[in-house]
Amino acid sequence: MMPVIELGEDERWRSYIRFTSNLQASDPKTLRAALNDRWNSGYVTCFDYLKQMLPLPAAIIEQRLSMFAIYANSILSAHEATLESRNTRNSRLWGQSFTIENMLDTLEATLTCPPSDQTLAKLRGPKEPTG
Repeated sequence: MMPVIELGEDERWRSYIRFTSNLQASDPKTLRAALNDRWNSGYVTCFDYLKQMLPLPAAIIEQRLSMFAIYANSILSAHEATLESRNTRNSRLWGQSFTIENMLDTLEATLTCPPSDQTLAKLRGPKEPTG
């Protein structure tokens, strides 16, 4: 995540995160075609590793990785927009010294938080009648 965050801080790449986030949300097929399994290979490798590493049911991992991408795109886009406005000093959200670390903590929690009992019950489906 840090290279993407640092990219958003570079004036030459301003709006990159928001552009790719909007393209992903509005036309994911075009973005995938442009990436051509070449420019996102590190991303794919990382997600493949996480699928093996996380001690969660496969269906939960797949869904959480998608949610992670959506959350990350959203918060990184908001961060980039704030940097562009140069209005971070007075911001309760972006003006804190721990903001980036806290943002990373919440993204990590998206992947590592144990599923609730309700989620696991729905994942398992309806129970067979007994008796």
